Amino acid sequence: MDARTQTSFIAALLCFALAASVLLRTQRQRDRWLFGILATNTGLWYVSTFVLGVVGRVPFWERFNLICGVLLPLAAVRFFSVFAPGETGRTRFLKRASVVAAVVLLGAMLTPFYDHAVVVGGLLLYATVFLSLALGYLYKLGFETNSRVEGARLRYIALVGGFGGLFTLIEYLPYVGLDIPPVGTILILVFLYALSQSITHYRLFDLYELAGRLGVLTALAFVLALILWLMRLVSGEQLFLHVVVSAFVVLILFDPVRTKVQEWISQVFFHERFELERTILALRRSIAHILDVDELGQVLIDGLDASPRFTQGALYLLGPDARVFKLKNQFGPKPTERVEMAPARPLLDRLSKTGTAVLENAERELEERRLVGDDREAETAHDIAVTMRALQASVCLGLRGESGELYGFIALRDDRLRDAFSREEVQLLAGLANQVAVT
Repeated sequence: MDARTQTSFIAALLCFALAASVLLRTQRQRDRWLFGILATNTGLWYVSTFVLGVVGRVPFWERFNLICGVLLPLAAVRFFSVFAPGETGRTRFLKRASVVAAVVLLGAMLTPFYDHAVVVGGLLLYATVFLSLALGYLYKLGFETNSRVEGARLRYIALVGGFGGLFTLIEYLPYVGLDIPPVGTILILVFLYALSQSITHYRLFDLYELAGRLGVLTALAFVLALILWLMRLVSGEQLFLHVVVSAFVVLILFDPVRTKVQEWISQVFFHERFELERTILALRRSIAHILDVDELGQVLIDGLDASPRFTQGALYLLGPDARVFKLKNQFGPKPTERVEMAPARPLLDRLSKTGTAVLENAERELEERRLVGDDREAETAHDIAVTMRALQASVCLGLRGESGELYGFIALRDDRLRDAFSREEVQLLAGLANQVAVT
């Protein structure tokens, strides 16, 4: 039994396990059903590949394998189309065209010419075209959506699906006579797992961490496999010493490989988050040793202004009479010069207690409190939202002393998007505000 046959059997089991892990969850959403169909289809494809490797060229199993190969891109197109916000003319055309092409190919599979070069070439072309169109459209939607968080998630799914689609196409190459090692099989499983996590985890932080870990583990696994293969090629046999040497090499390379791979994944998959982290890190270094308040405010606002993530920002500090917050520094459209403590009390109390306030969260809290009849908390959320709109702020970050007293706050905004900052990004900004407060 060759390596491809063994790998196909293992891959089939893992595909079925991934499908079951998603379908058995309590939330039966359409994207999860479609992922289950995609993973099951992939598993059946590998089952037929395994059987062909065991029993040889049997027409029934050859046809079954090719039919699974036709249905796989069709299932992928349906799965990726579900992430589009609403049915559009392009998604309808894509789904209908993929069905028509699949029906034509399935008809060809039932003829005596199912293994003809024209039919197999058509299958490869069909898979390439429709996977590329579906993923390209999803990636484009990631830039067109009004939500930064949803846009980042769509681009992540499109890029992960793109890598998975690329390695799926590599698995089609044996159909045209190119017998290559089953590397594509392993990588398809990695990206299929990443897709399963992308539909069960909605926080960008979870996807950020997952992508980094998968990238590091995949890179190190291939390094280990390459070392073992080279040693066996040189010596002609597998020795225990080879395993020991390979393990030492992986341990030596672990930290530098992890750093480089995670940095590359951050730049490719989460570019905006990566740039925000760099901006905040640079600012924290710049303000670490500044003692003058005027210089601190100017360096802080200039650093935030240099970032493409913000269109407007302001720094407010408590006045000498402790009754009003006065504008110290700002960039973008000029906001109000003074914030009186009495009308802004709900917002200031929130900043004093939690350190952050997000406009979208306040609006969501207002709706939830109204639904349950909690008028008092609804009024508080309403006042916070009104004050933040008056400040032209999407997020406010409190500058608090050691005992929790509030002596200033930072107001930031990106007027290009609705929910401009994810929860994890607000936490990053809160860390910057805490350092400003300590400084």
